[in-house]
Amino acid sequence: MTADELSRIVVSYSITFWLGLLLLGGASLAFSRVPEAHELPLASLAAPVGWLLVLAALGYPLFAAVRQSPLLVRGWQVPLPGPGLATAQLVVSALDWTLAGAVFYVLLPPSDAGFLTVLGAFLAAQLLGLASHVPGGVGVFEGLMVLLLKPFITSADLLPALVVYRTVYYLMPLALAISDSSAVFAITANVPTSQFNRSPFQEINKHFQADFPNIIRPVVKRSFQPTRVDMLPLALRQAMTTMLSG
Repeated sequence: MTADELSRIVVSYSITFWLGLLLLGGASLAFSRVPEAHELPLASLAAPVGWLLVLAALGYPLFAAVRQSPLLVRGWQVPLPGPGLATAQLVVSALDWTLAGAVFYVLLPPSDAGFLTVLGAFLAAQLLGLASHVPGGVGVFEGLMVLLLKPFITSADLLPALVVYRTVYYLMPLALAISDSSAVFAITANVPTSQFNRSPFQEINKHFQADFPNIIRPVVKRSFQPTRVDMLPLALRQAMTTMLSG
């Protein structure tokens, strides 16, 4: 894959990410009366800004249908998708944001706030959090969710849901990505006799000690068990090659 192809993938992903957020977030700002009810600064501009965001998102497939030639940005050509693909980007992005809001909704305690109310607050908070340029909208998103859902859920009841949402939707994927991408080369001895029939070695007995590789197999990509000293160099080379090549 060339650098040009990779750049196009990143641009396409970024556009898809923003399409659904602009569409659903703009609709939330346009139809919601929460900013006015809370007497937020510039609350009267929420509806016009929301409609502009909706029009921007809907204009993308139309623009892709009308313009056939690639965009030229500082000498770099950006080919536009066809109207079908552009529409699919919009639909998939909107569905993704709806599912993200549903994840947060199921974490909330029982309240009078319906799904559409929570989704509107969620999208508005995400949109404003990203506009703040704070990494991940940390603090901005949480503060806005507390403010927007204040008529339905107290801040004390909302805080655990916010923490769990951040963990499920941000920290856990990051931890899994790091652990899956980390190369670890571990050299272990066999199971001590004192550990037979204990903890993870409960399936091992004195007559089936050689099954230790199967115990660690679910958490490693490859396991080697040399049974003679002369097998060690080959096993180490194979293990090192596997670790480096993935």
